Amino acid sequence: MKVWILTARFGNGHFSAAKALEEEYLEQGHEVVVSDMIRILYPFLASLIYGLFNAVICRNSVIYNFANSFGRNPLKEANTPKLLMAAFEQIKPDLIITTWSGCGRKLKELPVPIYVCITDIGVHAGWICPYAEGYLVATEDVAEKLRRFG
Repeated sequence: MKVWILTARFGNGHFSAAKALEEEYLEQGHEVVVSDMIRILYPFLASLIYGLFNAVICRNSVIYNFANSFGRNPLKEANTPKLLMAAFEQIKPDLIITTWSGCGRKLKELPVPIYVCITDIGVHAGWICPYAEGYLVATEDVAEKLRRFG
């Protein structure tokens, strides 16, 4: 089985979770591709995006919360951008796992199962992926909060 893990480097948690999942799937004999979704979608701006995040946004909670709120609209229709779809077609995965909330919001219905691994301590509407088959969570508390989102 070929597993495609989509992540982002906003902090180290999302990427660390992706690498842990990669290690587990490799030990089970699966093929794994870990991709940074920001680098796929914005290849020429990714370094700038991460630089701004590290220099400004993650050091100021008001700015961080404002910027992060844009990805939390559960009513926004999922639509896989062309560059992400091209990567999907090139990789040809049998399974997709996301470890950053923004990844799931960019995936429309695809012909493979999609799972969301929640890497934050809390959960917000931005983690809801309309086409997810399931969620990987660390605690029952997070699972209960997901159930409240429906």
